Amino acid sequence: MIKFLERKLDRKRNWVTFRGALLPASPIHLDTFLSSLDVSRLCREQIFGMDQKAAPNERIPFYTAIPNLLSELRYLQTGTLKEMVPPRIVREQLDEKGLLFMLPNKNLDLICRLALGDVAQAFKELLVIPAATISGYQVVLHSFYDPTLPSKHQGHFVEKMRATVSMEKAKDAFLKAADGLVQPNRGRTQDLYLIGAYRGETLELDELGKPLRNTGIIIGAKKSGSAAVSMLDINEPQTAIQTFFVRHDPPTGTLITLGDRLQPVEPGARLSGFASDEFAETVHSEFEVVARRQLLPGRDQSAQRFKDGEQLSTGQRK
Repeated sequence: MIKFLERKLDRKRNWVTFRGALLPASPIHLDTFLSSLDVSRLCREQIFGMDQKAAPNERIPFYTAIPNLLSELRYLQTGTLKEMVPPRIVREQLDEKGLLFMLPNKNLDLICRLALGDVAQAFKELLVIPAATISGYQVVLHSFYDPTLPSKHQGHFVEKMRATVSMEKAKDAFLKAADGLVQPNRGRTQDLYLIGAYRGETLELDELGKPLRNTGIIIGAKKSGSAAVSMLDINEPQTAIQTFFVRHDPPTGTLITLGDRLQPVEPGARLSGFASDEFAETVHSEFEVVARRQLLPGRDQSAQRFKDGEQLSTGQRK
């Protein structure tokens, strides 16, 4: 398994995915990818297409960075941990860079994983004025058909209705479509969105018609059955989230921010999230700090001893 993953890493395939919380015994059940964006899309498709009756550990796809998994497997093989950076230093460097974790309640776990040399996911909050960052507008209709009803068409459907570079034309098209939104009927519901696409990004939508993290922003929204139409003032400052992977770099002694292919990137270089979308953050991060404890409890116990010795604060950063 180690040799298989090392060969893949040499070919710049940085990510691995498999189903269930436990690592398969054979590499034949592993799929490797160049980019976290690619693997997150696969996991998303599998989640939305999975058999709801299957056992959870058999149907849930997980993914992780190959360097992390190699580190775990080498620990299993040797029984020893490589030298750990003091978690206090890692925490201070995170604060200096203004980086936060996706799962704040797992701060201590992720700090210790970074201290051990692992890759973790973090984000930085940026204040932006949408009007200055939007290059175009898209009206999007999301329809949902209850899969328990007898129908040839079930599940989620997303339709791109109107695209324009003019806010006024986009708003008119959105309000006109909102007036014609169907009422909920026999398990059918609809959501209508007016989305602004960020400059320099390709607008990508999820299965619910919402933009994947930081490829766009929802400006207007209306749900079927509701008379209310919500609209965002695009001239008012809004908080945008820029996502990264981070890792401690021994040569420089600092944390470095990484993109979806684990390449160094600079915060603020682009508005978009370099790492992935919200769905992938949850799948990746939850697996990193929860599911793998079942596979490799010894290493987490070692990290816990470091945490106890460092007496890290459990409070969230403000």
